[in-house]
Amino acid sequence: MRKLHLLWLIVLTLWATGAAASVHEAQYRAHPPTLRAPAAASPASFTPAANGDRYVVGYYPHWADDFADIPFDLLDEVIYFGAQVELDGSLSEMNGWPPADLIAAAHDEGCRVTLCLIDFSPSEQRDLLNSASRRAALIDNLVDAVVEAGADGVNFDFEALPVDVKSQFVALVQDAATALAEQIDAPAVSVATPAIDWAGAYDFDQLAAAGRLFVMAYDYHWSSSDPGPIAPLYGSDRWGDYAYDWTIDDYRAYIAPYGTDRVMLGLPLYGYDWPSLDASVPGEATGAADAWTIVGAWDFAAQQGGGDWDDASSTPYLIYQDGAQTRQLWYEDLDSLALKIQFAIDEEVGGIGFWALTYERGDEDFWQLIADYRAGGDVGDDDFFDDDDDDDGCGC
Repeated sequence: MRKLHLLWLIVLTLWATGAAASVHEAQYRAHPPTLRAPAAASPASFTPAANGDRYVVGYYPHWADDFADIPFDLLDEVIYFGAQVELDGSLSEMNGWPPADLIAAAHDEGCRVTLCLIDFSPSEQRDLLNSASRRAALIDNLVDAVVEAGADGVNFDFEALPVDVKSQFVALVQDAATALAEQIDAPAVSVATPAIDWAGAYDFDQLAAAGRLFVMAYDYHWSSSDPGPIAPLYGSDRWGDYAYDWTIDDYRAYIAPYGTDRVMLGLPLYGYDWPSLDASVPGEATGAADAWTIVGAWDFAAQQGGGDWDDASSTPYLIYQDGAQTRQLWYEDLDSLALKIQFAIDEEVGGIGFWALTYERGDEDFWQLIADYRAGGDVGDDDFFDDDDDDDGCGC
């Protein structure tokens, strides 16, 4: 346990200094910016599909090559990732926004499309947010970008936020929600928030007053950490206290007077593959992890003869040899995702979300799981979960 305590002390330091890049930031920086799309006429207004009390949202990364396999009828919102926020409140690197074809296809199925605003620099966040005029400029620019596209709202992905601009960030989000509501009927407004708010920089209740919180409930182990589950379901002696149950308890405590119906539980559709000292679990990394899409991890695990199941975290993993190098691949499968979705149901969380759409490559069993969730009952059944001790790597 001493090693785990030291690990989390290091993590706290990294988050406080902004040195530990999230999967959002790492993958954004790995893909070069694309040009702004040509201006297009605003699509006709539409009526969002009715979906009871269960909201389903997914990030659509600008580098995704196609949205043809996305069943928009099973989604309430697609967050287009995204546009870079500049220090003066302008938007640069629009990365294909507005995606007119995607917006039209989503609207045809009653699904909203929102624009993600990206800022991964704590120092620039501080300078931007401390200026009322720069905040106002950003709001004007985001409203223009959303309204001109015929889109439906905004998502803020400001990561490693400095705690000294906590109230200023709240002001930005709340003022943006007010400005959008003057132009759009019932705009969708959300904020990407961390699984563990180390610095206490995100004012959950005040942000929830403006919209939804997309909790990035992943990267509990990250690309530069030692190998381990990306999204453990419950705390354990093996992996420590930080897991989904800790995260939701923390949000429930600090989101009052609102409830967890304002929370979207973000699920990972990716895995990390670490070079490791040996096959020990928990293990020790000898370098940074490579990222896999969830379907890529399934295919590779199947090629290797199937993975194993970690009871402590309720996630699959694969240990294999790449020449002389031992590697550990930790990922999600349908079983582990079903357990997480059922957890969201049991905890009365308002919805679920994904990083990132297209990583599932239109897998029919995955989308059947989402259809079951939207139908209003529990997910999975005794026949859904694979009782075989040797996981085949895909949970099916």
